[in-house]
Amino acid sequence: ELQLCQRYYQTAGAKNGFYTGSNQNQTIPGWIAWKTSMRASPTVTFSGIVYNGTISGLAVDTANSEGFDYGATCSGVCAVNFTYASSAELNTQN
Repeated sequence: ELQLCQRYYQTAGAKNGFYTGSNQNQTIPGWIAWKTSMRASPTVTFSGIVYNGTISGLAVDTANSEGFDYGATCSGVCAVNFTYASSAELNTQN
């Protein structure tokens, strides 16, 4: 039953990402796979974002039923932790 619910909504937290030894600005990518395939491409939102280092622009690049990729711009050695929520609810509006 949990897997049926996860087709519509998933959330998780404290994901680490974006490490680089470069002193130049560069886009650092990341990928998170869903625990269960979602019924459609979901909307993904971030909360509780904590940056370490010079990092900006955390955003979802693409999201589909299997997961989502995200990126940010980093200068130097950087890390970010965040919580995400994904929703693939049915649209009941006409």
